[in-house]
Parts: sequence; structure tokens; C-alpha cells
Amino acid sequence: MAGLLGSPRHAMIMEGYLLYLDTQDASIGELVYGALEEGLLKLYASADRAADALRYEIPLTDHQLRVKLVPYGENSSFVPCRFQVDLEPYEATSGPIRTYLFAAATFHATQAWCDALFDWKRHVFDPSLRSLDVSGSTEAGSLVEVAATDRTTLEARIVECSLAPHHAVGSNSSTTGLAAWLKRHFAM
Repeated sequence: MAGLLGSPRHAMIMEGYLLYLDTQDASIGELVYGALEEGLLKLYASADRAADALRYEIPLTDHQLRVKLVPYGENSSFVPCRFQVDLEPYEATSGPIRTYLFAAATFHATQAWCDALFDWKRHVFDPSLRSLDVSGSTEAGSLVEVAATDRTTLEARIVECSLAPHHAVGSNSSTTGLAAWLKRHFAM
């Protein structure tokens, strides 16, 4: 299960391991650590959430957000616990609808992510959801254990489903400058 900060049903801030899957190719997916905060879904390469580990940043603001569960086996993908996020700009001139596909470790975690994404706007200014007390509380300890279990489960699914990572824009890429920045931030 992913870590909810705040009440279980209405948490604005949420974090945990996810599989970030390709919407077009069922064989592409990678393990990321997702953090939902401040109107952004940030996807990191590791749970330490260091700035250099940030892989993708998905802005939720200025978009109508739709979240739905994806049935097992749909689109020839047999990765369980999948959910889809559709972002439609409020203004038609702002661009196309963007679709993202994720998988959580358990059905409970999938439901929690869907609820948190659906409710993120309601709690954006709630200061009680800004931080987690990690001063030795049993809840904080169990979140670390759950994260480790989720990571192990999702790593096994990567092997079981033969998932390959997304193609990242690297320094040796022929795309440079503005084109590389646009590709990193808008062409996921």
C-alpha cells in the first residue's frame, strides 16, 4: 500500500512506489517512486526524492483530471492493479488530452492512489496534510515497511511481465536544447 498523509479518503499528499507504464506499448514500464503534492505528480528514480532522481513531473493544475481503474488483461497487458490518469486542458487551445498509465502493488494501493488523485484539488491548501511525523511513530515505521514490500512486489512484476524501461533523453542524444527540454517535459 502506498503512503497516505492525512485522512485515508481525502489525502492531498501521497507517495509510494508505482510502475509507470507506456500507454501504447504493453512491454514498456519502469519502477518509480511517485509523490503527489502541490498540484504535481512527481516521479522519482528512488524513494529519497532527491532533485537529481526526478524522472518526470506531471502538472495537474489547469487540467480536468479523470482517473479510472484499468481491467486486468485490457490492451494486451497483464500487469495487475493498473489505473489510468487522463489530463484534459481546461482551454482547448492548451494542447491535447494526455494519458498516463500506472500500476500499484496492491488493489488497496491502487484505490488509494485513485482517491488521492481525484481529490487533490480539495486539499491543496490544507496545512495538516503538508508533512508526515517521522519521529519514531509506528505509522511512519510501517510506511517504510510497506514501501519496501511494494517495491519488491513491483520489481517482481517487471520481471514477470518482461517490462523494459521508457527511453530517456540522454546527454548523448541527437536532440538538444529546447527540443530536448520539450521532449522530456511533454512527450511522455
